[in-house]
Amino acid sequence: MIRRMKAKPSKASSTLGFILGLAFVAVGGIVVIPLFGPFGMIWTLFAVMITIYHGLNIFTKKGIALYTIESEDLTDNIEGRLKKLDGLRNEGLLTSEEYQKKKEEILKEL
Repeated sequence: MIRRMKAKPSKASSTLGFILGLAFVAVGGIVVIPLFGPFGMIWTLFAVMITIYHGLNIFTKKGIALYTIESEDLTDNIEGRLKKLDGLRNEGLLTSEEYQKKKEEILKEL
């Protein structure tokens, strides 16, 4: 079974992003919008969105995930391997000693 976990930036990373975002918003409002007009507004809007994103990650428990990580659930994998091992023993393809040795190896992975 595949597990999906969401990962968000660390508090330190989000704090830096939040502070820099505030600085870019200020620069956008004071310098970029008056000089570049519509481009300055778009630039400042992106700076506001970045600041909000990092602010949510700092000041809320849930935050906003940056990416999703998929991994195989280790317990299901081990359970499947043990069932397969038991099937090999029941079919007579493994001796009891081989079965016990391999079972111990698999259980050590937990």
